[in-house]
This record gives sequence, structure tokens and C-alpha cells, in this order.
Amino acid sequence: MVTKLQQQFGHEPKDKEITVSFESDLKSSEKSAIVNFPTIWSVREHSFIIQQTNRIVLRIPLARFRFVIEVRFPASDPVQVSANASGADIKGLQIHQLRTDFVQANLVHEAFRFGRSVSDECTVSCADGTSRSGMGACIDCPGPRGTVRFCC
Repeated sequence: MVTKLQQQFGHEPKDKEITVSFESDLKSSEKSAIVNFPTIWSVREHSFIIQQTNRIVLRIPLARFRFVIEVRFPASDPVQVSANASGADIKGLQIHQLRTDFVQANLVHEAFRFGRSVSDECTVSCADGTSRSGMGACIDCPGPRGTVRFCC
């Protein structure tokens, strides 16, 4: 019986697909920010302009996973934000530019997953080391030309 269980677990998929959506409330005359993903993500391109409707698909491991994004506002250094979360609970990432100097990023969780525990909390962090933890935690990371709020 134990051998059978080990075989079942051994054949589970090791990663899953999530959808990343980019949306902008800016006027066409205003310059959008650019979002960069680390090169470890299995996407062809790693830099995306936040537009009205743009969606890409990423594959992530099912284990605990660290999401890292850098948001570059026009003519500024990037603002780096990250989140540690259980990959099995994540179904998407929404990135929304509300103003020229503000971008909101939200990790979208599955509505319900059996066996979820307190250890499945998220931690969101700024590049300077400040962080917040808990389901629904948010952090504002300021940069030279704008602020990025990351929630999970």
C-alpha cells in the first residue's frame, strides 16, 4: 500500500500554468510602466508593457514559490517586489496600473483547496527587506518615480 502511494505521488505534475494579466487605466498619451520577470520563468519574453488587456501564461512549480517582479516606471530605476506563496494555491497574477506613478499586483488564489493550513500564508517583500505576512497581506514598495503595491 505504501509503495502504491509513493508511485501516485511520484507521477503528480511538478508544475502548473497560471495566467498573468496586465491592465492599464492610463490614457493613450501617457507612458505605461514595464514589468520584468526573472529569467528563471519559462516564458519567451521577460519584459511586458502594461496595456489595456494583455495576458500571458507562465508555468510554475507546485511547491512553495517565490514570485519576483520588477516594475520600471518611465525613465526610472526598477521597483522590485516579491511574494512567497504556495504554488498549488495560486491560479493567476493580476498587474494593474492605476496611475502613472502606481502599479497594483495581486496574486489570485484558488477559492478553496482541501487541506490548506496556516503554513500556506503568503509573505510579500520589498527590495529593502521590509515584508508583511498572512493571507491577503499587502505591501507598498516605493521607487524613484512610482510605488508598487503587491498583495497575496
